[in-house]
Amino acid sequence: MTEKSRRLAVFLLTALLGFACATAPDTPTAADSETEAAIRSNPLRSTSWIFRTVRGTTVALGSGRRQPSLVFQESDDQIRGFAGCNQIGASFSSEGNELTFGPITSTKMLCAGTPTMEVERNITRALETTARYQIEGGRLSLFNAKGVELALLESQQSP
Repeated sequence: MTEKSRRLAVFLLTALLGFACATAPDTPTAADSETEAAIRSNPLRSTSWIFRTVRGTTVALGSGRRQPSLVFQESDDQIRGFAGCNQIGASFSSEGNELTFGPITSTKMLCAGTPTMEVERNITRALETTARYQIEGGRLSLFNAKGVELALLESQQSP
């Protein structure tokens, strides 16, 4: 088994175990309904976001290439996304305009000879150091603790 195949198998097994371990309450409560309503009304969670700039650089992977994106899951505190070459995921926590991400997980594809690996490293670094966010006019800005903008994302209709 090649190193690439082994890494893909480990990632898929990890993802499968994560999904298998997820639990849902047996009977919805009034608090559950209020939480679900709050999640649906939060544009952070109900929107697919496309990276436009990361660390001050325009994200441009070339014509016909899939653009890096994030989706904040509506049902849990997880993100799923595409960083230019690999699928990414992480937990997140938000309260008010504060936003932090847990450790970033990703598939381990190698996209040699393209700018995508540098874009991907920059996206990962930006997410790891995010401390707060702002949504304005269909744009999501991620900032570090010092208020420096790390990334600018634009909303896109969820599939």
